[in-house]
Amino acid sequence: MVDPTPTGEASTGPVPPLPRRDNGAALRQPTGPTTGPGTGSMEPLPDGPGDPGTPPGGIPTASDDHPVPGEPVGSPMDPAGSPPERPLGHGATTGWLSRDSEATEAMPRLPEPFGTGSTGGVHHGATDPAPGFPAPSYGTGYGERAADHEADADEYYEEYEEYDDEPRRGRGGKLLVLALVGVVGLLVVAYGAGLLLDQDDVPKGTTVLGHDIGGTTIQTAVNRLESALEDPATAPLLLGVEGETVELLPAVAGLTIDTEATVREAASTDYNPVSVIGSLLGSGREVEPVFDVDEEKLNAALLDLADIGAAAPRDGSISFDTGAPVADYGQPGLAVDVASAAPAVQEVFRLRAATGENPTIDVRAVEVEPEVGRAEVERAMEEFAEPAMSGLVTIVAGADGVPGVAPTIQFSPENSLRQFLSMRPVDGKLVDHYDLEVMASLYGSTFDQVTIVRGDGQATPVTPEDIASVLRLTLRETGEGNRVGHLDLNPN
Repeated sequence: MVDPTPTGEASTGPVPPLPRRDNGAALRQPTGPTTGPGTGSMEPLPDGPGDPGTPPGGIPTASDDHPVPGEPVGSPMDPAGSPPERPLGHGATTGWLSRDSEATEAMPRLPEPFGTGSTGGVHHGATDPAPGFPAPSYGTGYGERAADHEADADEYYEEYEEYDDEPRRGRGGKLLVLALVGVVGLLVVAYGAGLLLDQDDVPKGTTVLGHDIGGTTIQTAVNRLESALEDPATAPLLLGVEGETVELLPAVAGLTIDTEATVREAASTDYNPVSVIGSLLGSGREVEPVFDVDEEKLNAALLDLADIGAAAPRDGSISFDTGAPVADYGQPGLAVDVASAAPAVQEVFRLRAATGENPTIDVRAVEVEPEVGRAEVERAMEEFAEPAMSGLVTIVAGADGVPGVAPTIQFSPENSLRQFLSMRPVDGKLVDHYDLEVMASLYGSTFDQVTIVRGDGQATPVTPEDIASVLRLTLRETGEGNRVGHLDLNPN
C-alpha cells in the first residue's frame, strides 16, 4: 500500500480513532455520540516501509496477526460462547461483563476513556504492541487519565452489582411476608376454634397435682379434687422432737387445701393463645392448688408439742391452800423452735399433697422461759396475794350499812378465803379468780332479802358475782378498818 503522505511528515488532518474489534455480546454499542475528542497532545505514529496493516497517517489497523496496540490478544468470547468477565485492573485482559440485554440497557454506562467516542470494549492501560509495531504515544497526561478511568470502571461495576441484587432481595422479602401472614392466619383460626369448642366450666385437660378435673362442671371438679386429696389433706404430719416422733393433725395446725378456690381458679377462662390452642390440640393445663395456712393456729399447735419428749416450761403461780400466799416462780423448759419449724411443716404439707410422700419433719427444741415467770409472780404477790390473806374481810349490804345491823358476811384467810380464792395466768399475768359456787355456799342465805336496782331499773336479788366484785377491791386493802366492803344496793 502506498502512503499518500510524504515520508517523514506528520499528517495535517485529524487523527482518526483507533479501530475497534467486535466484542460480540459483551456490551451493547451506543448508537449515537458519546463523549468528545480527548484532550492533550498525541504524536502521530511513525510509519515505515513494510509495516503490514498501516493505513495512511501511520495508524495501525487490526488484523488477526497484528493486533492493535492496547487491544487484548485473542477472541473476546471464551470457548463456551460467553463473554469474558470484567477487567481485573490496569492492564488486565482476562474478561468482561455479560448480562441480558434488558439489564445491560438499564445499568449505568461505563465512562469513556480519553474521548475515544466509544463505550464498548474498553481496557485499562495498554498491552504490549505486536511485534514490529512501535508503542503508541497518547500524549501528555495519559497516566493520570488512565488511573481516573480505572477508578470510574470500578465504581461502575459496584453500582451494577447493587442494581442487580435489589430485585432478588425484593422478591425474597415478599415471599417472607406472605409466609408470615399465612402462619398468623392459621394461628388466629386455631385460637377462635379453641375458644368455641371448649364450653365446659372447667376446660378439658385441666389437672391439679396430676389429678384430672377438666371437662366437667365446677361442683363435679370440686368433688373429684376433694376425693383425690382427702388423705394428703387430713392425715397426720410426723414431727421428730427430742428423739420422739409425734403427730400433728393439719386441721389442728390450721393447714388446709382449699379445693373450691382451686377449682374456681381452674374454671376461670384462660385467654392465653398458647393455652387455648394447646387445649384444642389436646395438651394439658396444670393448675396450682390453693393452700390456706392459719399461722396463729400453727404456732400454737407447735408450742403444745413441747411437753412431748421434753420438759415443758412451767408457769409461775400463787396458791392459798394453807391460808397464806405461797409463790411458785415457775421453771424454764424446752419448746419447739416455731420460727424454723412452721415453714418446714408448711413445705412438707405441700410436698405430701403433690407427691404422696410423708417424711418425718425434724424440728429443733430450744429452752424457753415460762410465760409467767418470777417477775410476774413477785408483782402479783405484792399487789394482791399478800394483802388478800392479811386478815379478816367483811361484806355489808348497803352503801351506808352498819356491820352486824345490815346483812353482813365475813371471810377469814384460814377458814373460807382459801377455799374459793386463787390466782390464774391470763395473757402472761396472774389475776385473782373466785369459785362462785363455793363462795355462795359459804355465805348461804345472808342476802336473800336484799335486792339491787339494776341499770334497767329493775330490782333483783344479790348474786355471787355481786359479792365477788366487792371482794376484788376490798382484798387489796390492809388494816382492819379498811377491809370492810359495802354492797351498793342502788348504784344508779
